[in-house]
Amino acid sequence: MNKVDIAPFDVFCGIDVGKSLNHIVALDRYDDKPLINRKVPQEEAEIRAALEEAGDFGLALVIVDQFGAFGRLVVGVAKSMDIPVAHMSPRRFRQVAETYGEDKFD
Repeated sequence: MNKVDIAPFDVFCGIDVGKSLNHIVALDRYDDKPLINRKVPQEEAEIRAALEEAGDFGLALVIVDQFGAFGRLVVGVAKSMDIPVAHMSPRRFRQVAETYGEDKFD
């Protein structure tokens, strides 16, 4: 996705996908204070609830560090909710997490 493609989004929801837990951080496009910053179990209902919460703040874009394996559930839930999904390499994801002082990396 390039910069033009992200123009309509109000919320950027980064999800560090894990085997049993996902770390979700949702950021408002104009404020770097997290709207959501918590771990969510790798369960459809829990992921759906977190994405609904992110959507309450505006039009959301979900960014995951992996599409395959463990990421399939998160991607599938987001797509079933008509939330666009983008991929960011694990290396780039780590750089973003470090910017926000997060120490959780897979």
